[in-house]
Amino acid sequence: MIRAALILVVGAIAALIALQYAEDPGALTLRWGGVWVETSALFALIATALVLAIALPGVRLAALAINAPGAARRTREADREARTREALVVAVLAAEAGDADATFRNVERADQTFPAPALTALLAARAAEAEGDVARAEQNYTALLSHEHAHLLARRKLAALATRRGDRAAAVAHAEAALRQHPSATWPVEAAFELRIAAGDWAEALLALDEAERRRLLPELVAQRRRAALLAAAAARQEQELQLDAACDFAERATRLAPELAPAAIIAARLLVGEGKAWKAQAVLEDCWAARPHPAIAQAYRDIRADESPGDTRARLAALVQRMPEHREARLLAAEIALQQGQWKAAAEALAAARRERVTNRVLILQAAQAAGSGDEAKERKLLAEAASAPREPDFSDLDPAGPPFRYDTDAWARLVLVFGDTGEIVHRRLERGEPDAAQAALLGLPRALSGAPAADKGAWRSEEAA
Repeated sequence: MIRAALILVVGAIAALIALQYAEDPGALTLRWGGVWVETSALFALIATALVLAIALPGVRLAALAINAPGAARRTREADREARTREALVVAVLAAEAGDADATFRNVERADQTFPAPALTALLAARAAEAEGDVARAEQNYTALLSHEHAHLLARRKLAALATRRGDRAAAVAHAEAALRQHPSATWPVEAAFELRIAAGDWAEALLALDEAERRRLLPELVAQRRRAALLAAAAARQEQELQLDAACDFAERATRLAPELAPAAIIAARLLVGEGKAWKAQAVLEDCWAARPHPAIAQAYRDIRADESPGDTRARLAALVQRMPEHREARLLAAEIALQQGQWKAAAEALAAARRERVTNRVLILQAAQAAGSGDEAKERKLLAEAASAPREPDFSDLDPAGPPFRYDTDAWARLVLVFGDTGEIVHRRLERGEPDAAQAALLGLPRALSGAPAADKGAWRSEEAA
């Protein structure tokens, strides 16, 4: 209002200047209560401006006096809100830092000045988690269930705490309750799926996967690969329980969904050979090899016809090599076939190409075998020494020197479902656990992949002719 008064004064001055130079400055006649007042227009304008300039600050002061109680109340509320915000910020930081005492102290401060039961319960629960007091955390999260907007969060936290203490049933129950009350939520579906996977409940996991697909929560390829891995895990369990027809059906469905999933192809081939369908087993393995060559596929391909001669077996394996001749695994298989036949030059060429791509203990051991076959014992010793410290090949570690490949337990299958589903990669549990692999033996000399019976001694390094 002071600015308005200044504007009026400036306007009056401008009018004064204008009137001074005007030919007719004008006059003003005013009658008020029987009194006549006559003056010039210039004087009237100046008087009006002065009155307004004096009156407006007075009006401002009167307004301030009238509004003073409300302004004081708003100031007090602003101060209280500022203290509450400060207490809540400190409580959040303390909860994240694991300082339970500071969290509880500041939660109480905030609750006294600005009660917010849902927020204080959440912070109290976070503090209890940081302190390791699971019971108190669950108590506070349970209190949150009565708050409409906090219900979904409370269910998620309770499911996580139940999982932490190993109570998968309670965790699934919380996830399902969250899904019933919040049908658009995404985490309950994924949580239920992962919990059932961890429990090895393949059938329920498939149902959870169906729900995720129905809600379009997963990319189509991820869902397809997860389903394939789940079917392979179910096939392995059915095979262990001697439900061979069901196991074969699961395994074949898995290979149709993901031909590159070597564990599924191995199980399917093993069961098909047991049913006398070697031709079908061969087709499954060939499709897997074409999708992603793996040493276990070559091992199983060797075992399809146990009654054939070593020469016929090598011929079939050589045909398998020609399906993917430029692939590293095909080169290594070609080298092993050449070593079996005593074709040292061909073996050296194939191994040199594989070594240019990546140096591993498997390549070095095969090169040592080639050097031994060629009569170069010094080179053989040098290569074996290098192999002792060279990195292992993850895929080759899947081969068990004492039995069939991919001997997964429930935990390994659970990891395979998630890893293969999300990335398309196969887990290598033997490598992860540091177990010895089959690198010290040629692939063709490993135990039989399809039956688990010991393989006939075909000679790892020396040719039949040399023997």
